[in-house]
Amino acid sequence: MGFVGRSVYPASTQACMAISRVSIRTKLTGCQSADTRMCNPHANRFCGSDWTTGREYFLRICERVIMLERNLESNRPRRWDELGAGAPTVIALAELCSRAMADQVCVTGPLSGEARAILWAARTRGIIEVRGNNTAYEAPSRFLTVYVELDEDRRLRFRNRADPAMNIRFFDGFRELCTTGLVMHHLYHEFSLTRAGFEFAATLADEDVQSLIDLGHECGPGD
Repeated sequence: MGFVGRSVYPASTQACMAISRVSIRTKLTGCQSADTRMCNPHANRFCGSDWTTGREYFLRICERVIMLERNLESNRPRRWDELGAGAPTVIALAELCSRAMADQVCVTGPLSGEARAILWAARTRGIIEVRGNNTAYEAPSRFLTVYVELDEDRRLRFRNRADPAMNIRFFDGFRELCTTGLVMHHLYHEFSLTRAGFEFAATLADEDVQSLIDLGHECGPGD
């Protein structure tokens, strides 16, 4: 929307325009000069030689401001039902996966036994879920837990209500897989092995992880 002879910017854009020209240019382009002609137009494509025609420049700044606001908003207190579903923690795992995918990270170091056990258990179908049960009576049974799909009717659950530390060890093992690019996030609580994850899992020997696999409990899809 606009008027003849001038443009009408949103409030957020107008706020951006009120920022000091020098401070904006210094932060985003590295240019220290108050004179726009002193800036190298090739140093940053948003540093134009004519400040009065820098509409795209301002819009780019506003895009960055909006992105910053969204990032800050992501740290807001979660709603109670989101906390009850473990959303903040699952989102953090998903972000680790997306960061590893964007950076093309793939196994930068040795994996813990729990991480290798999860990989080995998922070697066939590659489907992994991280979910809790907020209606369970005992606290360890409510913890977010790693489930590996063995086939359409069976899951391997790495949780032991008598040993909460075991739950945490396997959860941390799954976190390792997220950071090393061996696991990717799909929807909500659902993850899977990546191509590299399947290939790495195929190299694992069952005798190396069998004692840890035995700590898991087989269950049905709804358990």
